[in-house]
Amino acid sequence: MYWWIELGYPDAFELGKDGLFPRPGQVVKYYRGRKMNDKGRAWTQKNLARTLGISDNAVRDIEIRDIGMDDFGRRQFLSKLFSIPPILLGIVSSSEIALLLEQHRKANSSVVLSTARATSRKHTIDVQEYQERLVSLVAAGHSGQRVLSTALASLDVLSREADASQEQAPIQSLLSDYHRIIAEEWCEQGDYDPAIEHLNKAFRFADVGGDERKALVFKTRGAMLWKANRIDEALVDFERAWQFEKKLPNTMRGSILLESARPRAERATTKQEQAEVLRSIDLVGGIIRANRQKEDPHSIVLDLDCYHLYKASVLITIGWNKEATEELQVIKGFPQFRMRQVYYDILQAQAYMNRGMYEMTTPLLECALTTALEVNSEVNIARVTKVFQQLQQSPYKDSPDVARIDYLLYKKPRAQKP
Repeated sequence: MYWWIELGYPDAFELGKDGLFPRPGQVVKYYRGRKMNDKGRAWTQKNLARTLGISDNAVRDIEIRDIGMDDFGRRQFLSKLFSIPPILLGIVSSSEIALLLEQHRKANSSVVLSTARATSRKHTIDVQEYQERLVSLVAAGHSGQRVLSTALASLDVLSREADASQEQAPIQSLLSDYHRIIAEEWCEQGDYDPAIEHLNKAFRFADVGGDERKALVFKTRGAMLWKANRIDEALVDFERAWQFEKKLPNTMRGSILLESARPRAERATTKQEQAEVLRSIDLVGGIIRANRQKEDPHSIVLDLDCYHLYKASVLITIGWNKEATEELQVIKGFPQFRMRQVYYDILQAQAYMNRGMYEMTTPLLECALTTALEVNSEVNIARVTKVFQQLQQSPYKDSPDVARIDYLLYKKPRAQKP
């Protein structure tokens, strides 16, 4: 018996050439035939050909001969398009499959047989293990394929457990958190639509976690909408998060104030509005300095460096670039938080760019871009590109340093998406 059958997936695929995963073309064909198009009919090969911009024969080659399925980006896209479990298209490692099989076998040995008194079963997975895995994924940050593939595989197991288990609350809380983590990974890769879709699902499971978890989902979605340049929608979600303010711990209250400050600054048109945004950020600084934040169960990091970083971002937005530079100079850097370090470098570069200090801009941009390309952080690649485009219009445009940024953006291969 193939491992995917043992894990409860369809017995409809042959073993692929790699000797581990099912044949990807057969997987695509199977799930394509179960997706309805806008006319309520199953997707055809012609529909898929049009979507991928290839010929009908090329789709047949995919489904019959697996040709073209070595493209990791294509597998990732097809997984989203047809709701194919990522594990069936090889978007997990062999060690993760072994772990899932071990958990599945343990689960089967602990199933409660159906009797007059027991019509369902209790958890057959170790809930604590999945909670600890979630914490480790958050700590890993945006590290490309590994975090997303592990989170997707875990979500698949948890979803099937929720369908079978009698004890729903712990599983639903985990489902909400895993959907949120996956959303953050998609967002970092610039895929905002699936990110927001996962956050919408996270919110549906958030009720069991009370007001804190609902506020957390609203806050996260607000931040994503801001990154997607949907500023007005972002502000609405931040307001929804803030409605729970009196029931939230200081760490989450401070995080909402910091995250919401950036879109608020973009919409501030008067000095009074700008001063109000800065005042709200300084409230967070006061909370941190008074040491009133407690350990947060949702792994929210709130410290003075974080406060200075967000304040610098707002200062740049309202045109106070010298003050932003001074704010950033207070920070020693973020060696333990790679994406925060990238954002820090970009903010420094943007402030120097706005002040006409071009020679100090380019090395910061190159450092930020190298890491962003390495982990496929499309959000930060876009931020670097914005500053680079300003450099191209500056007196420094013909500098080899600017040409170096251009080369990195044009030539350096980016990490593949899971």
